[in-house]
Amino acid sequence: MYGVNPYRGFESLRHRQFPAQSHGCNGLAPACAPFDLYLNAALAYLLNRLTGEAHCVAAPSALIGASNFFELAVAAAISLFGIGSGAALATVVGVLIEVPVMLSIVAVANRSRGWYERGRAVQRRMQGSG
Repeated sequence: MYGVNPYRGFESLRHRQFPAQSHGCNGLAPACAPFDLYLNAALAYLLNRLTGEAHCVAAPSALIGASNFFELAVAAAISLFGIGSGAALATVVGVLIEVPVMLSIVAVANRSRGWYERGRAVQRRMQGSG
């Protein structure tokens, strides 16, 4: 009765655990996706700069750190709400939004390379390794 239906996964529990989600209140998810990507990438990029990582390590790590949440979100939404739910649709739209946002983050990382490498921690690491 309250268990997980083996044919529908966790979708059978949707109305008991997440009543607000069953009415289609997922319109905000695609709007939050770019903000989440920019925030995660900027935080990772700045922390890499503060710790003195080289730009060739910092830029890809910022992109990887920012994008990993989308794959997890798609898997969680499908397993919790089902393949035909609004939550699953919102996460798929989020992944579609991810591509142009990630390309813009790549452009910003490439343009800011000079600023990044002028950081004190980066300079110290470059002098110590050379």
